[in-house]
Amino acid sequence: MLKKYSRIYWQFLRISFSKAASFRFDFYFRTIMDIFYYASIILFFDVIYGHTATLGGWNQSQMHIFLASYFVLDSLDMTIFSTNLWWLPLHINRGDLDLYLTKPINSLFYLGLKEFQVGSLINVFFSYALFLYFWLSSQVGLTFLDLMIHHLLLINALFLFNFVRIFFIISAFWSGSPRGIDELFIGFTRFLNYPEQIYPNWLRKIMVSIIPFSFMISIPHQIIFGQKSVIWIFISIAVTLFFGWLATCLWKMGLSKYSSASS
Repeated sequence: MLKKYSRIYWQFLRISFSKAASFRFDFYFRTIMDIFYYASIILFFDVIYGHTATLGGWNQSQMHIFLASYFVLDSLDMTIFSTNLWWLPLHINRGDLDLYLTKPINSLFYLGLKEFQVGSLINVFFSYALFLYFWLSSQVGLTFLDLMIHHLLLINALFLFNFVRIFFIISAFWSGSPRGIDELFIGFTRFLNYPEQIYPNWLRKIMVSIIPFSFMISIPHQIIFGQKSVIWIFISIAVTLFFGWLATCLWKMGLSKYSSASS
């Protein structure tokens, strides 16, 4: 099974790289646009740190690592998942899922991974290089084990982010809205830009127990900065597995309500 899906994904990659070679402007545009976006966020926080030594209990060096990790997460999402999930509610509402449902593979795998955005791939390398620079130049006293834990939790965050997004998108099966409530999710992602410590207590509880944005960036960094115990590593992975199971179940429920354009 794993070998079969690996071969299929390899074909997705080949097609995506072929398309990128034909539309080079998109490749350069995505790269430049995201670099300016990342620079503006770093500049924003550097201005704040020009007036205070800590923010939410984090110094400037810790905040730089936090922000660079967010950039890596964002660029990975844009490269692997984002375009596919952007189109998913439109496929649902136009009734054109038939092509994907009749394929002898998992439909959610097909719909979620068929487009690989080569134009965003350069930003993965750029943001990761920026992360390594901040990591190696920090005075926080981080170890190689901390780096491995960080990478594990970042991969975990990538899947959690998209499982939660699917949870919002699937509402399109019932709402009739062109995009479900995906726009609401995109608005919520603003909370990822900042450490959870700066938010009021009631909002932090929501971000841990209902919409788990804290488990994506804030809690992993609290772990490696020694602000939370290692038990939170296992809690983070358990949360991701739960939302993955929930997204799969809701997808199957949604398909039972689906009406194709030909029906």
